[in-house]
Amino acid sequence: MNKTAFILIISTLIIFSSCKTQQNKSDETSTPEQTTKNDTLVIQGVEITLNLDTIIPKEPALEERIIDFAHDFQKNIAPKQKANYVSSPVSLYLAMGMIYEGAKNNTLEEIQNTMNFPKSELFYEQMSPYYKALLEMNADTNMKMNIANKVYLENSFQILPEYQQNLNTLFKTNIEKVDFKNQFSKVENQINKWVEKETQNKIKQLLPKSTLTKETLMVLVNAIYLKAAWRYPFNESATTEKDFFINEKETVKTKFMTQRKKGFKHYSNKRISVLEIPYKTNHLSLLIILPKTSTNEKINRWIPNQNEYQYYLDHLKYKTVYMEIPKFKIESNFDLGEHLSSMGIKEAFTNFADFSGISGKKEAKIDKVIQKVFFEIDEKGTEAAAATAVVMVRTTSVNPKVDTPVNFIANKPFIFILKENTNNTPLFIGTYSRP
Repeated sequence: MNKTAFILIISTLIIFSSCKTQQNKSDETSTPEQTTKNDTLVIQGVEITLNLDTIIPKEPALEERIIDFAHDFQKNIAPKQKANYVSSPVSLYLAMGMIYEGAKNNTLEEIQNTMNFPKSELFYEQMSPYYKALLEMNADTNMKMNIANKVYLENSFQILPEYQQNLNTLFKTNIEKVDFKNQFSKVENQINKWVEKETQNKIKQLLPKSTLTKETLMVLVNAIYLKAAWRYPFNESATTEKDFFINEKETVKTKFMTQRKKGFKHYSNKRISVLEIPYKTNHLSLLIILPKTSTNEKINRWIPNQNEYQYYLDHLKYKTVYMEIPKFKIESNFDLGEHLSSMGIKEAFTNFADFSGISGKKEAKIDKVIQKVFFEIDEKGTEAAAATAVVMVRTTSVNPKVDTPVNFIANKPFIFILKENTNNTPLFIGTYSRP
């Protein structure tokens, strides 16, 4: 059976624990800010009226926030990866969004700053249309897509009606009561089976054995599955085996998909070449960022920041392109707790965590964040799946013009980004450096 071009799977696990510390922080009170639209200055007897709306910078749009976080996140996890890897910043963003809805005070601020979330009072307003746009991709007959959220809740752990409503209305979350105390192993298997089903059997064993315990309070799971064909499929008879240059001294033989076609967007300068490969659906495209000089040891420095990423997108031009793209498969597993902590989410992992927006009490903290990814690309298209789980555990502590044809030979390490095209947010980002 031929595999469809690209299979990607992600799992993220966030584990909470209850905090029984007697040291409670008092709720912060605030008074409404008074907004001044205009102000007047007197300079040498002349009154000058200033429109502050033109001076005070506007809040960035949610898609800008997600793009910014995605590239910061990828740069943070890159140094500890030894070979090919792929992650899903959007899957993590959605999972942490469900947690953000229940955070308060300093815990909320750390999550907000690290994840680049809007202020809590604006979160629903901005996240709702973005998430709705993702769900609407399900209706595109040129692709298959499924996004699902589910919460497994310990029978004895009572959550606030407002928090439950937020999960239901914003993230379309299904909540199921379970017995972690007496049947945590059974529930662990139950969660894994749900993830397999929602990702078309692409994500298996999202939760490693003994991840859950009798102290587990809640598991929040986000699953994403998509399948899309290339707009211009590669001819399998044109696939050829050639050298892939890992670095200056090491090469490996691997299979390259090849074709020469017009209608591909391309950008290049003296240092880098960028190719956007379209899918049959207009909702998705694959961006490949290929440095002119690249090695597996140095490829991660080419992960673009938000400004570089936007620059590439703004300067892509339609070209006739001869391309050689390797077929590849990547599987990645991440324990993201350490990464998120180093990026600024610290208190949420301690007994001083304040997730009182979930249950009304400061009794939960994040224990683990785990992500699992599988990604495969071949001649026909792309199949992708992602699953993100958030687990709470109890503890005993507190028609374009075609230009001159160009060559795009991806025979050395490169960065790839699978993005949705409405807002250009990266659904998946990865590095391919060794066949």
